[in-house]
Amino acid sequence: MIGSSLLVAPVIDRGATHVQVYLPRSHASATDEKWYNFYTLETISSNSPGITTRVDAPMDTIPVFLRSGSIIGRKMRLRRSSKLMHMDPYTLVIAPSTTNEATGYIYMDDEITLAHETKEMYAYMALNFKDNMLTIQKLGGSTVYLPDNTIERIEIAGQTKAPSRVVLMVEGDNAVDLVHFYDSNANKVTIKKPDVKMAATGWSIMLEF
Repeated sequence: MIGSSLLVAPVIDRGATHVQVYLPRSHASATDEKWYNFYTLETISSNSPGITTRVDAPMDTIPVFLRSGSIIGRKMRLRRSSKLMHMDPYTLVIAPSTTNEATGYIYMDDEITLAHETKEMYAYMALNFKDNMLTIQKLGGSTVYLPDNTIERIEIAGQTKAPSRVVLMVEGDNAVDLVHFYDSNANKVTIKKPDVKMAATGWSIMLEF
């Protein structure tokens, strides 16, 4: 099963502990895509989309893969229901392409009323990662709709070296150095607590090497 960014590989054979997964191209001429393990962000394939690969599928894990060039937003706090997650902070997962670029979109509303239809009380945000910088742009919704959900973590896959510095820049404020970690096994950079509002504009995050 495949969407624009995620591929889920269900296991249907009784007792199976692995599964053969086809990792497709997004289009016929796409020869430089990668896929990442959704849970670890390790690279599954490099410069070889359109292949079938054997992956582990233990009883407690459903194989899921993230297409390169994507940014997705996740809410990571465990709750008894999705309703209780409404105001939780976001983790942004960035899965860069072979040119180290990615894009993604976030939609937010109150999840209860029809104010998103009658009063445009929603936020539709575009995220872009390019030249080692993450930026945000508002594509739609009311300018007065600004929910309190923040960004608490950013994970960037496919990074072959650790940044020397990660800087948050907000219009009208001084630049702030952010705490970050580098996982050399997964080639992943984790940025801690930017704490900017998910529906806000006027901020960017730069990785310096």
